[in-house]
Amino acid sequence: MRFTPITTHEVEKRSNTEVLFSIHTGTHIDSPYHFFSEGKTIEQLPLDIFIGPALLVDLREVAKPNHEITLGELREVGGLTEELVQGKRLVLWGDWASKHWNSKKLYESNPYLSQEAATWLRDAGVVAVGLDFAVDGAPPYPNHPILLGSEIPLIENLVNLEAIQAREFMLIALPLPIVGGDGSPARVVARIDD
Repeated sequence: MRFTPITTHEVEKRSNTEVLFSIHTGTHIDSPYHFFSEGKTIEQLPLDIFIGPALLVDLREVAKPNHEITLGELREVGGLTEELVQGKRLVLWGDWASKHWNSKKLYESNPYLSQEAATWLRDAGVVAVGLDFAVDGAPPYPNHPILLGSEIPLIENLVNLEAIQAREFMLIALPLPIVGGDGSPARVVARIDD
């Protein structure tokens, strides 16, 4: 990420800064266009995908380096059923990004979903998938097309998930409406109602 001053308080009596970074830096959302040339770009996705009922799925027990998280583990460790996930935004918590932020381990030895698990999430009617670890292991990145191909956006590099003290909550993950964007930086919050 690079910051370049356009104006400064010292000279122009106001501050304005140009920022240069990849859309897929930090906490961000992948749109279908990230993997599909005819896929929807970020501003074409309806905002209600990014705001709504969500489920925190604690996978810390199995989210180990280079581990493929299976459908069985999503069901057994995460407690997921089709009825539970249908129409929800899932937040998969492996406690990975918080531990490996600014480290090569974030992507080089990350846990990831099996193709069977990604396909099951798609077929079960999940609205969006958020994670604090990469959805895929090594190239060719099969899970991105499985989910993005069904217009299920990926909310990646989530942090501070330990602060969510409820299994069910309201997710608010707002992307910038970048015209033609294959994704967007995002500010993601959880609202927990008593």
